[in-house]
Amino acid sequence: DSQGDKLFDAMVVQVQNLSIPKGWQVDTLIIDEGQDMLQTWADIVLRLAKPDSRVLWIEDLNQQLYSHDKVLLKDFVRLDVPVNYRSPQKIQQCIEMLLELGTESGNPFPGLDPEFHTYENTQELFSQVRTRLDTLIGQGFRKENIAIISFRGMKTSAFSNMDRIGSYDLNRFTGEYDNEGHQVIQDGDIHFDTIYRYKGQQKQVILFVEIDFEALDELNRNKIYCGMTRATTHLECFFSIRAAEILSKR
Repeated sequence: DSQGDKLFDAMVVQVQNLSIPKGWQVDTLIIDEGQDMLQTWADIVLRLAKPDSRVLWIEDLNQQLYSHDKVLLKDFVRLDVPVNYRSPQKIQQCIEMLLELGTESGNPFPGLDPEFHTYENTQELFSQVRTRLDTLIGQGFRKENIAIISFRGMKTSAFSNMDRIGSYDLNRFTGEYDNEGHQVIQDGDIHFDTIYRYKGQQKQVILFVEIDFEALDELNRNKIYCGMTRATTHLECFFSIRAAEILSKR
C-alpha cells in the first residue's frame, strides 16, 4: 500500500547515506533479475563490490513487468543470449508464434503440445480449470507438480480468495501476515499464485489463467511471456474472448 511504499522509500534513502561496513564488500557480485531493479537500488548494491571485483549483471527485458527506467551501467561488456533454456521446444515454438520475440529454445526436450482455451466469463473459466485438473491428474501428473498462475494481480484475480476449485484445495497466499511479518500461506493440493509473485519459479504443468487485455502492448506481451515460460513440461493457457481475437490476428 502507499504507506508501505513510503516506508520502503525512506529505508532506501537511509541506506544510501550509510557507509559500507567493514568486510561487507565482495570479490564477485552477481545480480539477477536486473530488469526489475531501480537505479537507486542498483547503486546501493554495486557499492558492495570491491574496486577490482567481478560483477555479473543478468537481466531479461522480456520479463520486465514494472514500468521504470532501465538501469544505466558503466564499463560493462554486454552479451546477448536470446535462448530460453527452461521451456521445451513445443512451448517455445508457441511463444514465438504468438509474440515474435526472436528467442529460441536451448532445451533438448520436445515437451507436450500446449493447449489453448477461451472463456466468456469467470464461471466458465472455473469450470474449464476444474475439468483440466481432473484430466491432468488422471493422466498421471502429481498435484504438487501443477500450478495455476494468474495473468492478473493478487487484488484483482478471481482465484485469490478461493479456498478450493473442484475437489482440490488451493495452496495460496491469503493476503495476511503473522505477527513476525511472514506471509500466511493456506495449505492445499494445487499451488496458486499470480505472475507478479511467481516470476522466477517453475512447475512441470502450468495452467495460465485470466489472460485478458485490450491491446498487446509491451507489458501484456511480457506478462504472457513470463507465464508461458514457467512450465517445464506442459502448458495450458486460458484466454478471454477479446484477448484470443487479438492474438489470433498474429
